[in-house]
Amino acid sequence: MTNAERRGPNRIPFHPDNTPPGGYSFPMSAAEIIEELPRLTEVERRAVRQRLSELAAESEDIALCNQAALEGAIVLDRMEEEDAASSIAVKSG
Repeated sequence: MTNAERRGPNRIPFHPDNTPPGGYSFPMSAAEIIEELPRLTEVERRAVRQRLSELAAESEDIALCNQAALEGAIVLDRMEEEDAASSIAVKSG
């Protein structure tokens, strides 16, 4: 689907290319979004479900990356502590 088609009568409602003229956007609260859901067509609902799935996957990926970074930092801290302890033992001995 081309950008022109996305903006036309068969447009995908929540596509980034569908910003209003002048770049204005109108933020909605979660309650307003939920209230509008019954008015969407099945195709529009599918687009919403797809985007929510994408966001959930991104959040899960970020959480996994954060966990891996934390575990790596813990390992490095332990290695530094062991190095410091062994260098003190070498100086003492």
